[in-house]
Amino acid sequence: MGEIKQLLVVLTLTVIIGILGLTLSRYIPILLEGDVVVLEYRAEFYLNGTLVEEYVYEVRKPGKFKMLYRIWDAPLSTSRLEMPCVTVLKVEVPKGTVGYIKDHAGRVYSKSHTRVISSLAECNEVGCYKPGGFDAGRYKVRYVFRLYPPVEYDGKLCHLNLKLADEHIPYLSVSILIENNGLIERVYPHPPSLEVVEGSNIELRGYSWKDELLEVELLLKPEALKYLDCFVRKIDDVESRTVWPNLIYSFQYSVLKILSWIVEITVLAVPFLLLVIYIKYGRERSYTVPRYLSFVPNPARKPWVVNLVFKGDALDFDEDGFYATILDLHRRGKIRIIPRDSDLLIKIVDKNVDDRYERRVLRFLSRFSVNDTVDTRYMREKIEELKDDRLRISELSRELRYLVSSPDRRVALKFMISGRSRVAVFMVVSIILLVVSIVLADLIPGAGLTVMKAMIGSGVLLVQSIVAISAPSTLFGRWKGVEYKEKLEWDAFRRLLSDLALIRQYAPQDLSMWGEWLVYGTALGVGDKVVEAMKELNVHLPEASILTVMPTTFRPIITAASPPSKGGVTGGFGAGGGFGGCLLYTSPSPRDR
Repeated sequence: MGEIKQLLVVLTLTVIIGILGLTLSRYIPILLEGDVVVLEYRAEFYLNGTLVEEYVYEVRKPGKFKMLYRIWDAPLSTSRLEMPCVTVLKVEVPKGTVGYIKDHAGRVYSKSHTRVISSLAECNEVGCYKPGGFDAGRYKVRYVFRLYPPVEYDGKLCHLNLKLADEHIPYLSVSILIENNGLIERVYPHPPSLEVVEGSNIELRGYSWKDELLEVELLLKPEALKYLDCFVRKIDDVESRTVWPNLIYSFQYSVLKILSWIVEITVLAVPFLLLVIYIKYGRERSYTVPRYLSFVPNPARKPWVVNLVFKGDALDFDEDGFYATILDLHRRGKIRIIPRDSDLLIKIVDKNVDDRYERRVLRFLSRFSVNDTVDTRYMREKIEELKDDRLRISELSRELRYLVSSPDRRVALKFMISGRSRVAVFMVVSIILLVVSIVLADLIPGAGLTVMKAMIGSGVLLVQSIVAISAPSTLFGRWKGVEYKEKLEWDAFRRLLSDLALIRQYAPQDLSMWGEWLVYGTALGVGDKVVEAMKELNVHLPEASILTVMPTTFRPIITAASPPSKGGVTGGFGAGGGFGGCLLYTSPSPRDR
């Protein structure tokens, strides 16, 4: 595959991953809604303490839920207590269900099923119960409460905090109406993403993701105390104590929002940045090379170097380089190989070679030789005997790994400059953003949706960076000198050897040329195609039968010498919490029972 095609593949994948990932992050509430959600939550709060709540539930799994309810942290009662509390004035439930109240003392008020409700409900809970469970569908529940809250007062302003929900299922639509009457100085919604519409009354609109804090802080004029039956606590400087924590909270939330935007912008910019990197550092000079080449581009190249540098990625090496080296040593007379059924007999003729990799191949064969002759059947048996000797098998395993997967990659760097370090920057950035998101999630609880968007976006960026790093190392790097021309020539030669029709057309008459084709075709991963062509053209060359047997001979040896893989475990992480500070009312909104 040419560089332009490689670039198009990488850019296309990063674009698709980015769009799908960001779309996923935006639809998290929908994806995580679960079997029951609140389609609409409407609340009306009046300055005399009356709170009217209306829930429209959508139950999606029939028979699973028997109760739809809400709980107060404040004591719940049917009459006013001598402490901050909530009294229930009215409970309106769907037809076929039983409304109930379980107060702070554990007393249950219901028309029927009192014993069952008492065993299932918690204290300070109000809701509806349906024997046998709710069918799939929509259900409207309406409550009217009278609040007797604590209020902070300094002679100038009053502070009231109304916490409506913190642990709850998703509220897909939220509308909170607050009576004004000119008595409200300031409104602080939590989360700050709620839209505030001011007029004769004040309305808050938006949504509340699962377990996202939903509350309203109010600064009221002193005249509000005439209307509100409350428990007043005198403190100094109510305004500063309210304004500054909310400024800090809003700032933290804004930081998280900005982080989410930065992540999204970075994800969308990755394909363009990769294109810039390619144009500046990876674009190669243009060379004219035939599409098919019928001769070995550079016979002086060692087969293992051709496998390492020119087969695929310029830093990848595999077993084909090992097999091609053995074939080449046989062709040059350094060893003599005799096929024998499913095994090989290898006679070491001359150990004097200049190439370091070839010396290690010969040294490896010598370890299993008797009178400079290697019987691969004996080699397998010997390795099986060594399995109990951990030190020796480990040493042998390291040597084999070098020979079949990781020779000296510094050789490849003589031909090219890897560009992976340039695109690895995206991985570093994605990890930093992910860590920052996790830290902020812990520091700013109650902003779950924004945190999740930032986390997912960071994960998407990480996947994009993995795609870029997985691309050929020369895509965002560069070949040195005219080595790119040689790369194109090896590609053209491999392309010819991959096509039987072309091999027939350009088949050489000289057996030595067939030997070169077979050796370098093996190094390029198409040796089997050359063997197949030789059979069809009735070309007899000993190396062909050797290559046929070699993989089935050495692969069991490589497998036997490899240490067993270790099992492992994976883990995860999570974050959560609640927003604190002068809070009285908390409502784990309707959940399943």
